[in-house]
Amino acid sequence: MTNHYTRRKHLQFCFGALTLLAPHSSTFQGQPLTSRSSTGTAAKSDSPKEWVTDNRYYIIDETRYTWYLRPNTILKRNGISYETNSFGLRDIEFSLTKAPGSFRIVCLGDSVTYGEGVSFENTYEQLLERKLRARGIDANVINAGIGSHRAWQGLERLEKDVIRFHPDVVAVSFGLNEAALGSQTLWEEWRSKLEQGSDNLEKQRSKHSMSSLPRNQPEGLVPSVPINEYKEHLKALVTQLQKRTQARVYLVTFNPISDANYRPEWTPELRKRQHSIIRQYRDQVLQIGKELGLKTVDVYQHFAESSESLLTPDGVHPNAKGMLVYAEELYDQIMKDLR
Repeated sequence: MTNHYTRRKHLQFCFGALTLLAPHSSTFQGQPLTSRSSTGTAAKSDSPKEWVTDNRYYIIDETRYTWYLRPNTILKRNGISYETNSFGLRDIEFSLTKAPGSFRIVCLGDSVTYGEGVSFENTYEQLLERKLRARGIDANVINAGIGSHRAWQGLERLEKDVIRFHPDVVAVSFGLNEAALGSQTLWEEWRSKLEQGSDNLEKQRSKHSMSSLPRNQPEGLVPSVPINEYKEHLKALVTQLQKRTQARVYLVTFNPISDANYRPEWTPELRKRQHSIIRQYRDQVLQIGKELGLKTVDVYQHFAESSESLLTPDGVHPNAKGMLVYAEELYDQIMKDLR
């Protein structure tokens, strides 16, 4: 574990090699995505679409311990269509060049940001964009979420998914997957999967995430990423954004989870411990915000105090109402800063 862990910790992040993410040619064409125009109206995209199975929706990079969304694909899961654009994001097509006078926001995060369990229209990016446009702001809110990602993976894809879009605001939200308890850390999990072969890597993508907590109850359950390393990764991500962009950076906390997520075998003590660890990771987000002088958007508190049902049946991901909480909290902070 030490060699893999050390390699990750001291990795020289390379943003230039993007050949892995070239648009995927296809013989199966679905409906084209719409795209944003400068006026906010929809225009057609001629990009071909391929209907794919779950294991073809992701591009696995074994050497860098990560995965990406395949560009120009459509995945149907549980009645929801997950469609990617030519940038490999769950979003409609948009121009790489920002239109004059427009206001561009990138939301970088994990499966909550991605919008697991909700339609594209109900992702918090789309809800936020509509609220801003209703106020006369020519807003373009980009969804740069990828399921099961952690802060260090967000750091690796900063150039591809954030910096090259020249955002005015970047909202960063990671932590739920880092806080997920398991019998191994993420680094140990990757090592074992690499030793077993690449066929097992897609299984690893979802195994060590908050939406798939372990069935066993060993005494030594540990978070996927130790809290000190999580803090280091998040601070490094923010530092890179501050150095390489002119964007205002917000740190967004994450929602708590419900008992519906846990396996029946999990004892009350173990569930309580998981809740406590999630709070600790959320507190780190607030602390980093103070240390770096950043605005923090604390959606965790709103979820914790709400009597409404704000999560999907998996007990982890926000439903449409929960997504609206994220959108409204971000909207309030953005409007304060624009005044």
